[in-house]
Amino acid sequence: MKSKIVNNQRYQSCQEEEGNSTRILKNSNDSIRILTDIQLPQQMSKSIQDAYEKGEIEMKNNIFDNIIKENIIGFSIDIYNHYIIQCILEKGLSEHKSYILRLVIDNMEQFCYRKYAYKVVQACLIQFQNSQIIQYIIDNLKKLQFDQYGNLIISTLLDTIQNDVQFAQIINKLQIDKIKYHQYGCVILINMITCPKANHVGPIINKLILESIQLSKSQFSNYIIQKMLKERTIEQNKLLINEYLIPNFIELSCNKFGSNVCEIMVTKSLAYQLQNLWNLVIKQNLRLLLNNEYANYVMQRYYAHIMMFNYILDEFQQSLFEMNKKQLLNQNGKIVYRFVNQCNQVVQQYQQY
Repeated sequence: MKSKIVNNQRYQSCQEEEGNSTRILKNSNDSIRILTDIQLPQQMSKSIQDAYEKGEIEMKNNIFDNIIKENIIGFSIDIYNHYIIQCILEKGLSEHKSYILRLVIDNMEQFCYRKYAYKVVQACLIQFQNSQIIQYIIDNLKKLQFDQYGNLIISTLLDTIQNDVQFAQIINKLQIDKIKYHQYGCVILINMITCPKANHVGPIINKLILESIQLSKSQFSNYIIQKMLKERTIEQNKLLINEYLIPNFIELSCNKFGSNVCEIMVTKSLAYQLQNLWNLVIKQNLRLLLNNEYANYVMQRYYAHIMMFNYILDEFQQSLFEMNKKQLLNQNGKIVYRFVNQCNQVVQQYQQY
């Protein structure tokens, strides 16, 4: 009996709290307390964003003045709350945007080099193209280009900047020879591959193509060549594939990082390039490639893409099966052997339908 009374009391208490919450939300001032009383930070961030976006001007001002205004820097470095600042920069009232912009300009050191806060700087660049922010980036390029977050700010600026003179100024100040091998700096060059300002970045990309073999074998810079293969057109990649990657295919395929480039190259090559690769390179070095710890993955990818060319396919299979029969395949080569058999089984099953 006592248990029932306690449960009834709890139920009534919950009902009263629910009713109070409903009444509180009707008042703009009191709704601030509701938003900030939510326990889960992620839920609080989303609720504040929704309330700000959907609220009337009075509500927007109330939320900004009572929740956001004094916490902009703190919110900007928070895993969830930085989205609130980005939301206002994108969809907020002009006076709120201006306030955040002025704060960012006055505290660039705090925003540029901190996790999540750098995204606020990116949002400012996209929304405003503010000359003071741009000049700060140009003046501090030497430090930013090697920074974990600063490199991303530079990339955003290169994508959004309208002034060709400033764009050229940034390109000329970048330490290309150093950042191309740097963990964070190379990201600038990776993003530059798809930059629309070809007249400025073209010479840089051409130089990277000339150095593509060395870049492909490096831990970080191999992603630059991968991005070229993935994002540039077939015509643009013709020189890279025909004159550099195919002639150095053995060396790259047997390299830990170069093999990643070769896998992408195979998937982006035209039929004649796959055929040339077989006739000029792979055919004479198949055993080496099959048995290598890195190149065997390239061979699997290559086989999957030559299945449409029966004459290459037959030669490949015949050589592979003969090597297996003569026990010339090590554990890496046997991986390719099993892969080929699995592919053939799939094809046979498909043909039966």
